[in-house]
Amino acid sequence: MTDIPEVVADIEARGYTVEEPTKSFALSFEGCRRLEDEAWEILVAQHKLAEKRAVCSAPDGRPT
Repeated sequence: MTDIPEVVADIEARGYTVEEPTKSFALSFEGCRRLEDEAWEILVAQHKLAEKRAVCSAPDGRPT
């Protein structure tokens, strides 16, 4: 995930101006938290495994 203040600093270091509200933008939503990359990878792997198990438990046992 991109760190907005880091990108703003990089753009300003190149001589450009970043105005509000872009400069102070914070990617956050009430009640939500950021996931670590490893936690996201685990969630994706669990989802893929659940999909494969669902295919294997189909009545004919063949992928659809």
